Amino acid sequence: MVVAAPVVIGMGSAPNLRAQSDSANRASFEVISIKSAEATKGRSIGYDLLAGGRFHASGLPLSMLIGLAYDVPFQSARLTGIPDWAGGVVYTIDAEAEKGAIPPTLGRKALFATVRPMLQSMLADRFKLVIRRETKESPVYVLLQGKSAPKLKLADIQEKDCYDPASKADCHNLHGGIGRGMHATAVDLDDIVLFAANWADRPILNRTGLTGLYSIDTEGWTPMLPRPPKTDGSPDPEAESFNDPLRPSLFTVFSQLGLKLEPQKAPIDMYTVVSVERPSEN
Repeated sequence: MVVAAPVVIGMGSAPNLRAQSDSANRASFEVISIKSAEATKGRSIGYDLLAGGRFHASGLPLSMLIGLAYDVPFQSARLTGIPDWAGGVVYTIDAEAEKGAIPPTLGRKALFATVRPMLQSMLADRFKLVIRRETKESPVYVLLQGKSAPKLKLADIQEKDCYDPASKADCHNLHGGIGRGMHATAVDLDDIVLFAANWADRPILNRTGLTGLYSIDTEGWTPMLPRPPKTDGSPDPEAESFNDPLRPSLFTVFSQLGLKLEPQKAPIDMYTVVSVERPSEN
């Protein structure tokens, strides 16, 4: 059941007055540099957001850029319509907000919320992205506290330390993945849910009620979704290792943290790329 009418967001040719108004009123970066390169195996992928609204990305695919801009897992059913050509190209991006527009002491979580509309404007202006957002009642997993007390380890720092340059804190940043687990020094439950949802067969919603920052270090888990076959049809050793029967499920990984994934239905935003182009570079 669709519980909200779709909204098209972007600056493409779609005749949608609300879309054009949304794009025109968004905040934007003052300076942007975009370079593209062919994707190669082993290329390092990363991004960082610095005080004052300076954004740097290296080796990022288009799907991850859109995921960052709209706060959605880039490898989930919540984001669809990425064109085939985008899978073979990655981008290096350097962008800066207007000097003084963003307080230098803004915490990382609030900083991302402030810069996210700027990323959306960049995608609309330079990639000609038009994206449709619909809110649908869909099958989801809800993350809840388990019957016993959570087994999460509090981080050594607090949120206020995340924007202190002297602390060099790595906040709201997870590493790993399905076969490697989840590893972080200072993340909240929303960060964990957004990360794990990249490898889940349903969207995941945080309903734990837990706040604060945690240090997390888990083992990898078995796939919830089938891995695509190799293009040459040969066996995929990595896929075989992921399917090791001794490897836990994502349900077990969360259970080991004193949490539980519960299947439910809930309204959730879904994003579909209507159109997008290769960016104008500089």
